[in-house]
Amino acid sequence: MIFGTPITWFIVEIIAAILFLVCIVHASRQEHGIQRILELLGFVFYAAIFENIGVFTQIYDYNLNRVMLIGKVPIEILLIEAVIFYASFQLVTKIHIPDWGKPFVVGFLSSFQDMSLDPAAVFDLHRLDGALSGQWNWTARYDGAFFGIPFFNFSGWMYLMTYYTAAILVGRWLYARYKKEIIGYLCPFVGGLVGVVLLVSPLTQFLLFVMPFFPIYTRGAEIAILAANFAVGLGILLRYQKIDSPVDLKVDYPIFIIPLILHGFDILLVFALQLEAAYIPVVAVSLVHMGYLGFVYLKGRRQ
Repeated sequence: MIFGTPITWFIVEIIAAILFLVCIVHASRQEHGIQRILELLGFVFYAAIFENIGVFTQIYDYNLNRVMLIGKVPIEILLIEAVIFYASFQLVTKIHIPDWGKPFVVGFLSSFQDMSLDPAAVFDLHRLDGALSGQWNWTARYDGAFFGIPFFNFSGWMYLMTYYTAAILVGRWLYARYKKEIIGYLCPFVGGLVGVVLLVSPLTQFLLFVMPFFPIYTRGAEIAILAANFAVGLGILLRYQKIDSPVDLKVDYPIFIIPLILHGFDILLVFALQLEAAYIPVVAVSLVHMGYLGFVYLKGRRQ
């Protein structure tokens, strides 16, 4: 234990903080750097509200033996979500996905990354306060989940990212149109509030659970809508990606370093702790994701 938190959880907190700092530095060097930084901070603000709602409504809970918390949510969770958003957004920009398609592709790529992140975290169990607890814990609704994770979680991740990406694009469009600095400063936070409203709306209940046509937490409906959500994101990615310039690792490093470090740590964690239930999703998802990024890099070098 370090500062009252299990060692592996503490390491994740450190990794999350370092990666977030890397993204802040990268954002500061972009055009309109202050606005890019605020977009990252706005995501943390947005995710903190939504994640606390999830805990309050008892959909899941986070063990509170952590060094850093916002409400009942570890800051590490919010920072990891933010850096995944940032890396995915940088990628879809690099491969020229049209603006209308970016929210869905960012959502798909981020949710796919989560398919290795979540199983590793859920099965990283420690006995705290007399009970076994993972980094976060799901309320069981049905048997046959995705390696301990309900299927709606991945649709939820997709739309968490989709809504915020759309808000950022709208904010950038408004800034380009009206040239008002205040727009760039406020849009990430206003957009985050709008995103939270959308996440708890009937629209998102349909996109996660196919409500009201099926009762909430119906496994088959969750799988069907997740497949549809992923088909949209993947279809747009494959149809509209345009890899027509070399990838400069000195400029585009978040695209690669964020997924590489997160997947690498997940793999190291599950094998070091022998978390056999997480072997398949962590290894398979990591190989597919990094294989695709390798394809982007190699194809770009041929241009």
